[in-house]
Amino acid sequence: MDYNILYETDYDTVVARYEDKRKNNKSYQSEKELENEFIHNLTNLGYEYINIKNEKELTANLKIQLEIPDPEPEGELRKFGLMRK
Repeated sequence: MDYNILYETDYDTVVARYEDKRKNNKSYQSEKELENEFIHNLTNLGYEYINIKNEKELTANLKIQLEIPDPEPEGELRKFGLMRK
């Protein structure tokens, strides 16, 4: 890259042209990319992805999830310290 030094000290350098290399760095992940990777990881673990578009669908899914019986309710209570071993 070509650049001209306009001012230089022991602590600072001012150049006429600067390119931010972070824009080209693929280590940065956008929020959307992060969400997609998270969803992908959860589906690989056996979770089902449900595309919820509005509040009505959200409420309906919540009711379904609350009706699913817990296979080990004592384990959940123990986890939160509400039941003795």
